[in-house]
Amino acid sequence: MVVAVPPPGAPRSREPAPGRRPAAPDVELPRARVVSAAALPAPPSPRVHALAHVHRLRRRSCRPTGQRRRPVRALAPPSDGSMKHKDVERRRQGSASRNTVEVKRRAIELGFDAVGIATLERNAHAAELDRWLAAGYAGGMDYLRRQAEQRKEPARIMPNATVAVVTLTSYFHGPADPAAVLPDRAQVAQYAWSGDYHRILGARLARLADAIRRISPGARSRCYVDAGPVPERDLAQRAGLGWIGKNMMLIHPRLGSFTFIGVVLTDAALTPDLPFDADRCGSCRRCLDACPTEAFVAPHLMDARRCISYLTIEHRGEFTEPERRLATDWLFGCDVCQDVCPWNVTFAHATTDPELAPRADLMAPDLNAFAGMTTSEFDRRFEDTPFERPGLAGMRRNAAAVRANRTPVLSERLAPTGERLTELQHRLADGLAKIDPHHRLVGRPVSYRVIDGQAFEITFRDVPGIAEAEVQGVKRLIGTDCFCTVSPQTQEAVTVRFVVPLHS
Repeated sequence: MVVAVPPPGAPRSREPAPGRRPAAPDVELPRARVVSAAALPAPPSPRVHALAHVHRLRRRSCRPTGQRRRPVRALAPPSDGSMKHKDVERRRQGSASRNTVEVKRRAIELGFDAVGIATLERNAHAAELDRWLAAGYAGGMDYLRRQAEQRKEPARIMPNATVAVVTLTSYFHGPADPAAVLPDRAQVAQYAWSGDYHRILGARLARLADAIRRISPGARSRCYVDAGPVPERDLAQRAGLGWIGKNMMLIHPRLGSFTFIGVVLTDAALTPDLPFDADRCGSCRRCLDACPTEAFVAPHLMDARRCISYLTIEHRGEFTEPERRLATDWLFGCDVCQDVCPWNVTFAHATTDPELAPRADLMAPDLNAFAGMTTSEFDRRFEDTPFERPGLAGMRRNAAAVRANRTPVLSERLAPTGERLTELQHRLADGLAKIDPHHRLVGRPVSYRVIDGQAFEITFRDVPGIAEAEVQGVKRLIGTDCFCTVSPQTQEAVTVRFVVPLHS
């Protein structure tokens, strides 16, 4: 489109438009120049029109009205200081999160297998503890009664402590040593196969407490390893490290239940973990049904007076006849309820911690050694070991109970062949140690029996992938009079049976 536009500053045309008055006669009209529409400025956008309308309204509102307007002031923070508190709280939470990451990283570097942070709230199992103590299930452990209030309220243990750093350390070494079933040997709980865990883990926790003080300057801490009025399992569950099984053991989903629990109470700014609320035992009752003394009154309820671990470790004085029978053939502690737990069978792996490496003299001790041992010799051989807890008197009592409990099976029927039996047990133990480096036989479920007073039979079950050459190697080491059979048990496992005559 083309329109006629007069040049800038040109006078108007003399010819008036229709309906308009004519221009003055003395004005000369120049020629109009032709301009394209593209050269014209673009009309203002609707947004510009809208903003202009707003500006006009604002200008109108600012016109004098006769009243004095109040000056516009910035919003002041709340007088209660809540904005400042929120800002400080955000900074504190950020610092606590960073501190928590550093503390956990340092704990893993020190050799702990798992770590979590727990709040120091009232023990969730406080009512159960009261009922357990009132029923007398604690036996002679009077210290539990004295510490009951602190165990129910862990915040009372250390003033101003706000959280607990809880650590787990696996002590699982694999299945039990088969040498423990031999006549002059006895079974020992796995936690006692190495040196005193109180000393080993106590030193690590002390280093962790030092790290907490460096990460959070001025923080105070206090360390506990299975000692003091600390509800370790409740704190571990609250720290997200596992759940408490029907056998009262803490079960970690990756480590199982063969773990030591360490606790560092501290007032450092750390972020707690979410508790482990799930119970993954389901309908399983293997631990309850496997207990040889029926110590479990109900799931999550145990009568310690019938527990082999209590009798052989915590009980003071000599056994009564019923107590002696309850001790069965365990010299120190008991692992039955843990050995059958599916979480241990499936997920627990042998620890590689060098400080917790098993000692041969602790795994399956010689029963006869304690009878003639002096106190000084006992202290020299078993210093810094769990055997110090019952002491020489307690270990002598336990060894005598094992021998007495085995009498109906061995002593009455095989008294004339005792020398042959002792010789056999050493040959078998030596054979397994030398020929079974991959622990195909060592640690498997084992049973033994005497056949008509003339032969000694040891049966290993659930043996994975053992070769005939290895079996024959054991046979040669034991002696040519040993008879061995290997029979399929499942697609993945076999049963290996050794039968040795008791008479040459």
